[in-house]
Amino acid sequence: MNRPTDTSGEAWLLMKVETFANNRSLVMQLDDKEYLLLPLALVERGEDYDLARYRMMEQDAGEDE
Repeated sequence: MNRPTDTSGEAWLLMKVETFANNRSLVMQLDDKEYLLLPLALVERGEDYDLARYRMMEQDAGEDE
């Protein structure tokens, strides 16, 4: 993840090798908020990792019915 002072709206993730897919978004929770991570690019692929960039979009919490 990025530093707290980063305002780019992007997240860099280090993942298991062959995990990144251009057509697969991810969902994560951080500090009681939910984010949709939209894939931007595979930055680097090593023997045992993928380093990828994602656009972070905060999801609306919605109201309980």
